[in-house]
Amino acid sequence: MHFEDRFSLVSLIKSFGKEKNICKVRGIGAKILEEDLITKDIHVATCLLNAYAKCGALIEAQEIFEQILAPDVVSWNALIAGYVQNGLANEALQCFKDMKDEGVSPNVVTYTCILKACGISRVLDVGADIDTIVREQGLLKKDLLLGSSLISMYANCGAMEKAREVFGELPVRDVVAWTALVDGYVQHQFFDEALNCFQEMKHEGILPNTVTYICILKACAALGSLHLGEEIDAKVRQKGLLNKGTVLGNALVNMYVKCGALEKANELFESLLVTDVVSWTSLIAGYVHHEMFEEAMTCFRQMQEKGVSPNLVTYICILKACGIGGYLELGKQIDTKVRKQGYILDKDSMLGNALIDMYMKCGALKTAQEVFEQLEVRDVVTWNTLMTGYVQFELGDEA
Repeated sequence: MHFEDRFSLVSLIKSFGKEKNICKVRGIGAKILEEDLITKDIHVATCLLNAYAKCGALIEAQEIFEQILAPDVVSWNALIAGYVQNGLANEALQCFKDMKDEGVSPNVVTYTCILKACGISRVLDVGADIDTIVREQGLLKKDLLLGSSLISMYANCGAMEKAREVFGELPVRDVVAWTALVDGYVQHQFFDEALNCFQEMKHEGILPNTVTYICILKACAALGSLHLGEEIDAKVRQKGLLNKGTVLGNALVNMYVKCGALEKANELFESLLVTDVVSWTSLIAGYVHHEMFEEAMTCFRQMQEKGVSPNLVTYICILKACGIGGYLELGKQIDTKVRKQGYILDKDSMLGNALIDMYMKCGALKTAQEVFEQLEVRDVVTWNTLMTGYVQFELGDEA
């Protein structure tokens, strides 16, 4: 098959990549290799590389890259962006180094991608070097996304003063820049600063986006700021954002739970068109925290009836409820289930601790000791959980 229309070919590759349809990408990739277009047309090759990367097929993306005779900055950027998009920050940083060693000059897109990689891997020195270059080239005042990427990098690396400094130097501060700063404060538990930043942002007439709301709801949850959380709930509903994905709805449920407004949390949960394991687990965790164990158990059963599989956090919450509520048989069933599902106790001390605590509180001391002995990783919490259980039953010698 010959590709005579280059524009149509590129459009087709891009559409397959956007769909993340690896089968179609591989199909068209095979035909492109047959025609030897990788070596003949760098634009087609780069589009194919990018499509593989979007599908998470990084090995194939790398193979395409290695067949390009003289990769330009766009080809390098496609590979670097692919690594970053798939969370392979160290590979992206190595690629950036190789690119410079090959004499290819980075551009704004390169810097934006690498700053994200620096943030993921907490590589502050490389990020700071890019900051210096960006300022020397006057790029900070020309590219809003680059400025926001610098703020995020510093925030992820824990350098909030530097993040604020960059923010203050931006000629124009859009919602992305504001949200990057708010997110940084929330990440490092500077919740009051996050709320102040949010108020400043609104005062300047910048409308929050979904990501901003999610960040601020986390701050509201941490500070117990129910009133502000309710205001955001009203805004979110007014804008019709609530059912565009699950993350915002989950953040609202979590906020109400953490603020102790269980009825509001349940009401909101019931109104969601789409719920996932995070939504259910947030509600269950709220019931457990407020010692409403029957409600937690009902929620757990309903979740499974709806075909939503519990995750590790769900199981830990329910085990806590089983322990305090004395639901030993259900606790045993969960023990069996988590092992069947491949949750390995010797790799996860949190699950092991939850099981030990449940068995101890239910009076099954022998079983608790057996779980303890199975754990390869025993932290201070593990030992304390076991000793507390023995003390509770006045078995001082065992403790």
